[in-house]
Amino acid sequence: MSLRKRLFSLVRRLAGGKRPGYPVTRFAMYTALAEICRPYVPEVRRCLVISGSGRLARALGIPGGALHEAAYPEVDIRALPFADGEFDAVVSDQVLEHVAAPPSLVVREAGRVVRPGGLIVHTTCFVNPRHDAPADYWRFSPESLEILVEAAGDRVVRSGSWGNRYVLAGDALGLRYLPVNTARTWSLTHRLATLHQEKWPIVTWVAAIRNGPGI
Repeated sequence: MSLRKRLFSLVRRLAGGKRPGYPVTRFAMYTALAEICRPYVPEVRRCLVISGSGRLARALGIPGGALHEAAYPEVDIRALPFADGEFDAVVSDQVLEHVAAPPSLVVREAGRVVRPGGLIVHTTCFVNPRHDAPADYWRFSPESLEILVEAAGDRVVRSGSWGNRYVLAGDALGLRYLPVNTARTWSLTHRLATLHQEKWPIVTWVAAIRNGPGI
């Protein structure tokens, strides 16, 4: 085992154990989005999840049987092979920064396949090391996500961010990947995951409603 992996294992044990949970950088974001989207989730019968975004969809409370996976490279988010309004929701979790296209095009295309009144959720990153999967093109503030959604003709419900300088400082040890121990609110992981410093956003998000007739 490499020294980095040993250090990560040590920090993980000290931080709160091995109890499964969302990573530090996604805990507050998933929690906030679950609350924001709660009124809309009961209407979701078919949800398009983009490239491995099923974990976020389930965190929102969308049943597994409603999820329809569209993963790159088999499915290209720049030109989705689905009809207009085919889904009740679309969810993309840390996807937008990896798409080789103008973000406005991507957000518009993702919204196109959602019915009027349907739910649109995008999460992405702001302060993050370069992570090619397969490439890394963009960074987004909450305000920029709002502009993209509104330019697509849809209505923003809420946008937000989460981050703090301590998680950024510990990134070399893999601190952002530690699972939050929800059973120990006093644990280091829980404290770090719930501490938000507005000037140090690591992740950002937007929840929106698809506009259309009567919306």
